[in-house]
Amino acid sequence: MTERVSGDLRRRVLSAAVLGPLVMAGVWFGGLAFWTVVLVAGAAALGEWLRMAGRLGRLSRLLWWTNLLGLGTIALVALVWKVQVAVAAAVPFLAGTAAILKLGGSRRVVIGISGLPYVGAAVLALVWLRLESGTGWSLVAWLLFVVWATDIGGYAAGRAIGGPKFLPAVSPKKTWAGVVGACLAAGLVGWAAALALGAARPDVAIAMALAASVSAQTGDFFESAVKRHYGVKDSSRLIPGHGGVLDRIDGLLAAAPVVAGLHAVLGEALVWW
Repeated sequence: MTERVSGDLRRRVLSAAVLGPLVMAGVWFGGLAFWTVVLVAGAAALGEWLRMAGRLGRLSRLLWWTNLLGLGTIALVALVWKVQVAVAAAVPFLAGTAAILKLGGSRRVVIGISGLPYVGAAVLALVWLRLESGTGWSLVAWLLFVVWATDIGGYAAGRAIGGPKFLPAVSPKKTWAGVVGACLAAGLVGWAAALALGAARPDVAIAMALAASVSAQTGDFFESAVKRHYGVKDSSRLIPGHGGVLDRIDGLLAAAPVVAGLHAVLGEALVWW
């Protein structure tokens, strides 16, 4: 058992060591580089989500391309135009997804059609944050550090402390200690990263980090509930030690829109970054 856990942890570390620098390079350079990183990750996660909508034979490929084009369109429109226009641009692709699912006789129309807004909202949030003049790269970097701290803190606290389960019916391995540890790690890393990245109000960044951590863990539980409902263990086996892309970024998918929304509503008043 110990050897299996050690091997799993080793694969996680190696995967993070390879993917982490690629992601951070995209964040640093911004523009087309960041758009490409976000789109590739979003497309992979969306593809894994659509697999849970059921096999549609030849229509599966059409479903995939409809959603991929939809995701690319909203990401591109958000990059060169406005987020509001990007949201409107998603409507015809959602209608096309629903039509394909109905035509294929899928009984999972709701989960199938929700993939594009689920992943697309995070893509829009990340692109919008990165476009913030002068501070975009640091905002996105801060968010990534907080989400990663949530994952690592929760994993470490859960392993070291154990104790009562948090939501055993949804995620049997998650404990109360893991949830609290994730929040504490996110708050600490959020404060330290805010200081290092030159945030105007590191104290406010702690509150933002806690909101992001709670959102990220909610996203993790949400994906776990969906997979459990449809009898899926991992969204795929693409990333060693992590499962699929969706398994890896489920927290970010939930946290990014929350942080972007808080920043849009409170950022100017609090001047926290």
